[in-house]
Formats: sequence, C-alpha cells, structure tokens
Amino acid sequence: MTLVTAWVLIGVPLLALGLALFVGRSRPRALAGYLVLGCGFAALTAVDRTSGAIFGAVLALLYAAGRGGALETAGPVQVLDEEQQPGDATAEEEAASSR
Repeated sequence: MTLVTAWVLIGVPLLALGLALFVGRSRPRALAGYLVLGCGFAALTAVDRTSGAIFGAVLALLYAAGRGGALETAGPVQVLDEEQQPGDATAEEEAASSR
C-alpha cells in the first residue's frame, strides 16, 4: 500500500471521524474519539512512521487540552457573592420558594 493510498483510505476518514467526535462536551464521545485516533495512529504507523506521528501529535494535543476529562460533563460554575456561602439559596431560589 502506498502512502497516498493509506492516507486516502485510512488517514483522512479516521482523522475526520476522530476529530468530529470531539465536537461538543460529551465524555463518551471524546473517549470514542481517542479510540478512533488511536486506531488511525496504529494503522498509519504500520505504513509510515511519519504519518503515524501526525496522528500521535493530534492525540497529544487533545489530551493536553483536557478533552474527555472530568470537566467535560461538569455543569456551569456558580459564582458566589462575598456574603454568600456554598449551599446558601440564591435570590432567585428564595423568590421562587416564597411564591
């Protein structure tokens, strides 16, 4: 298999699919994205080490950016006022409970 054939049949589709799985903040999809990119890394490394290094670099950058980690599924951060303690009801919650 030539290098161009490997990229057309394996590299481009797996790279596109793997990166598409990282769109959004879903931990299971991100883990599937890592799996797809890992398979692309293994397949292209068997053909050409330089091509495998491209997949390895993409994997390293996504991992370094924290994609697929614990913060992927965390909700929005609530900013507390100076007087407010964690667990205290907010003004909106107090207004809703008084109705």
